[in-house]
Amino acid sequence: MFAARGVAGTGVRDITAAAEVNLAAINYHFGSKEGLVEAVLARSAQRLVEERLKGLAECAEGPGRPPMLEQLISAYVSPSLSYGREAGMDGVAFIRLRARLAVESEEVYRRLLARTFDESSRRFLEAIKAALPALPPDLVTWRFHFMMGSMIFCQVDNGRIQSISEGAIDASDPEGALARLIPFLAAGFRAPP
Repeated sequence: MFAARGVAGTGVRDITAAAEVNLAAINYHFGSKEGLVEAVLARSAQRLVEERLKGLAECAEGPGRPPMLEQLISAYVSPSLSYGREAGMDGVAFIRLRARLAVESEEVYRRLLARTFDESSRRFLEAIKAALPALPPDLVTWRFHFMMGSMIFCQVDNGRIQSISEGAIDASDPEGALARLIPFLAAGFRAPP
């Protein structure tokens, strides 16, 4: 429901009716609707963060390997685009919820995303800064922000690319999206200041 309607558009009564539980159940188990959102996000995000960190640990310079920057981008972005397809409907719902929370304006959801993703995102940001030592750190941080925005827009799969391409492009193919997104992002990171 949160993924389909957004947090603001999903009422506690809607949730308890769908779950066939008493209205007080959310407060009893989670403290509030925000507590329920946090529990849902934390449960699903753990696997995503673990996949990202596993990919980060596997990044290494070496013959026959892609450049370090491309490896880092892939390790960060790939789990986000493929998670829903690998994990089934719950994964798709999680990715949509994650994307919706990214654009929610309430501070509580910003803090929730920060607690869930900031530590692992900072590790990637530092690794990308190390891979691009000639660029000012604040510029790399801005470019990391742009990468997250591109990733979230691809996660949502809102039908825009299908519409503007008149159906010629199918954004629901994560491998096709990644094959195009990673070089695009790498070129953006490497652009001169």
